[in-house]
Amino acid sequence: MKNLVLIFIAITLLSACKQMNYNIHLLKEAEKYMVENPYKAMEIIDKIPDSVLSNQSQLGWHHGQCITTARYYKAAKDIECNDIVGACYWLRLVIVNDKNNENIRETFELYDTLNILKSNQFSNTQDIILKDRLITRLFSISESVNHRTEVIIPHVERYLTSNDFYWPCIFFLSSCLTLLLYIQHKQKKDAAIHDYKTEIEYLNKQAKRQKDNVTERLGMGRMMYESVRNGGQMKGISIEQEQCFIDYYAYAYPEEYSMITKPYTKLSLRHTTYLILEAMNYSDAEIQNILFIKRGTIRNYRLRMNKNKK
Repeated sequence: MKNLVLIFIAITLLSACKQMNYNIHLLKEAEKYMVENPYKAMEIIDKIPDSVLSNQSQLGWHHGQCITTARYYKAAKDIECNDIVGACYWLRLVIVNDKNNENIRETFELYDTLNILKSNQFSNTQDIILKDRLITRLFSISESVNHRTEVIIPHVERYLTSNDFYWPCIFFLSSCLTLLLYIQHKQKKDAAIHDYKTEIEYLNKQAKRQKDNVTERLGMGRMMYESVRNGGQMKGISIEQEQCFIDYYAYAYPEEYSMITKPYTKLSLRHTTYLILEAMNYSDAEIQNILFIKRGTIRNYRLRMNKNKK
């Protein structure tokens, strides 16, 4: 889910950068026609959203004060459409953002004149004549601004171009996205390693406990084995103790244990003990004494074991 969010943000930023790059491209195209074909330049400028054209930071610095010229053209067009408010808006942007403009005083006068005309909206013949004069004057000012800048500053380094901004932005966003994905991958990898270490530690503890348990059981089995060798009995021993006796014999004498148990498909605990005692060269009478059982019980052992022979 986080990856999808990051990819969405990256795509959104790249789209915004691409749109900004397109607007810059349009302004550069308009710049080419400002002197030779102002009306062609105006057609191109009309494709740039007003919200973008009113924001200097979104378009950067351009050769020929293209933005200032474009705003004069915008004001003239708004007057043609009887949009006095819109024309005032563009002139106000010129006043605020281009204080070094030699026509700034005349721009103030035009701005004040338009504010006076807001209520009339060119309602009579004199206002219509004034409207034509205002339009003509705005076109004249915009052309003079553009021409004067062309003459005085023939080569001005552009602040933003398609290659200087768009591709570095793509590289930066791609690098950030790659870095975030790498960090996320590393965090997952570190978490997996931590889990593996925890599991290994747990298994080692389990193995140690089992080893200690096996050692303890073999020790108990050996004590019982030595006790029987020394003439002791297995009277009243628990099932666990008897199993320890068998486990010790299987560990200490693996070949003998395999030989005595191999002929049978299955053996009970007591039958296995009987076979071990028999392998230790004890007679039936001695086994009867060691296990503290009756003579008939031994016959019963043999009968049942014969039934389980392979």
